[in-house]
Formats: sequence, structure tokens, C-alpha cells
Amino acid sequence: MFSFDNSILTLGIDFFAYALSTNTDKLRLQIDAIDGLFGGNATYRYSKGGEHLFARFRFVHNSAHLVDGNYLTNSSADWIKPGGPTPFTRDFIEAYAGLTAKILSINSRSYVGFEYATHYRPDEQIRLFLNTGFELYIRGDNWNLLGSNFDFFLSYFAQMNGIEEYSLSNHFQTGIKLGGWDKQGVSFFLSYFAGNDFFNQYYRLRVSRFGIGFEVEY
Repeated sequence: MFSFDNSILTLGIDFFAYALSTNTDKLRLQIDAIDGLFGGNATYRYSKGGEHLFARFRFVHNSAHLVDGNYLTNSSADWIKPGGPTPFTRDFIEAYAGLTAKILSINSRSYVGFEYATHYRPDEQIRLFLNTGFELYIRGDNWNLLGSNFDFFLSYFAQMNGIEEYSLSNHFQTGIKLGGWDKQGVSFFLSYFAGNDFFNQYYRLRVSRFGIGFEVEY
């Protein structure tokens, strides 16, 4: 991290994976498919008068892999899913610009950006994705839970992506966050997603999912 005057520049590394679990019988996870991502990022923030302008650039390699597939529901040769595994790869650059501000007791963050793929397969993917979203955090006087201050929050993320032609994907979250709204803490939330499946072995499917979860920010 580098700071100067009212500006902060942060450099980072992205390295993570997320997996699709389709069975938890006897507390044994069946991992159908997994997406792995790695890359790097740079974030710039300029602060003045309680408002913060920010911009983020990153480059990412994303590959998707079949693991257990559909073995429990189909132990024939098609257990690897109809059509077989998808050799999915997407190398992309991503850029965002946004603003954080406070109005009365509501802290907000809004942003717009794009994702541009420099290399991808299968080649039916759209190269350019368009993104936008916002987050709202509301803290009341003397709100306290488990000895920690907390905020109610609502967030929305929209992405224009698709296969051969554009379609809209939507992601809503609402819940509470313990700790500062823009600092380290723990969030508990309800989530709803509708759009092209973000598990990229199934990227052609349109799905609708509701979930409950938590997130630790450190």
C-alpha cells in the first residue's frame, strides 16, 4: 500500500476457488464442479470531504473443472454431465470506477465497470461484459449485537453477459454486518441470484438460486 496526500494506492494478488456441492449425505460433500481464479489487482482511492472516489483494475485467469459430476444421480457414462466436460477458460481484464458517500445515516457505495476477455474458450462466449452495482449500509443509534456495532445492508450487482448474445444476470443480498461497514468484520446475509450459471462448467444454463450465508472480511 502506498499513500500520498489524499490518495491511497493498493496492490494485491487474487487466488481463490469456489465449488458446486450437490450432495451432503452423511456430512460428505459431493463436489460437482469447481472454478479456480488467480491474478492481480491495483486499487486507487481519492478522499475529500467525507467522500471517496475509487478505481480498480485487475487481470484474472479463470478455469472451470468437472470433479464428481453427476455420479450419484447417473452412474452411467453420462455421469460426467451431458455433453461431457466443458474445456472452459477465460482470461480477462476488469476495470471499475465508483463513489462512496454518506447521506444522513446511510453509507453507500456505487460503481460501474467492464470485463474484457483477452483469451477464452469455448469461443461462443461474449468477449465484453458490462457491470454495475450498489451497496447501502444503515446504522441506527446504539445498535449492538454480541458486543459489536452492526449495520443493516442491501446490495445489488448486475452484469450484461451471455452466450452469443447479451442477457442480464442479477444478484441481490441483504443482511447485517458486524464491525465497521467498510472495515474488517463478519456479514450474515440472504442472497438471490438469477442469470447465467456462475459455475462455468454450466455456463450455458439460466438458473435462479436463493441462499443463506456468511462472509468474513479480514
